[in-house]
Amino acid sequence: MGNTSAGSPRAARILIADDDPISHQIYHTLLRNRSHETAHARCGEEATSLLRRDDFDVILSDIYMPGNNSLEFVKRAGREFPLVSVILVTGSPDINTAIRALRLGVVDYLSKPLVLEQFIARVHVAIDRTRRRRRVEGALRTLTGELIENPAIEAQPPSSPDGCPLLGKLSRRERDVALAFLRSFSIVTVGNQLGISEHTVRNHFRSIYRKLEIHSRAEFITYARSVLGENLPGSTLLPVSA
Repeated sequence: MGNTSAGSPRAARILIADDDPISHQIYHTLLRNRSHETAHARCGEEATSLLRRDDFDVILSDIYMPGNNSLEFVKRAGREFPLVSVILVTGSPDINTAIRALRLGVVDYLSKPLVLEQFIARVHVAIDRTRRRRRVEGALRTLTGELIENPAIEAQPPSSPDGCPLLGKLSRRERDVALAFLRSFSIVTVGNQLGISEHTVRNHFRSIYRKLEIHSRAEFITYARSVLGENLPGSTLLPVSA
């Protein structure tokens, strides 16, 4: 097993979901040579089973494999495992499929033939993204727990210097929407995860804006950064207005 190169993330667990044995072997060899662990699934159902049984940092998935021809596996992964970064790889790129995949929360979309160093670099970006998401999740759980356990903070004025009491002004459902958005930066993904329509998500945000005295999701992200600092991941692929 090779050494992880300088500047690369420490060893990660990567799920390869691909029914082509040659592609699987290529990915497996490239990733194992950089000290990453891999597991292999040949269809969406098998990949979902592995995700439910073990923790992974990245899902590297083919588009046209059994159980994912209409991106059903990608949608299920985004709903059940929102913190895990998904990279789609295809030999038949299609702009409409790419747009739909990104709106479902996929962090990258690669076309074959792959350029070796670019492929590894994109996987490492996805690993870092997953780990930032997990740090955010921990910080959000702590923050939410403090708000629930100490309702008195809701009475503090909006000008409180640490900013946290502002979330105490939201209803439980509005908090769910706000926290889900900070995990994905996507209105579509929030709706999928919470089982509500995009229209309903946007209505919740209108109420959030009013209560937090802000005017846009971009401003909300800025507010969240002031609370969570560098733990809050950036969004390089998903538009804030999605």
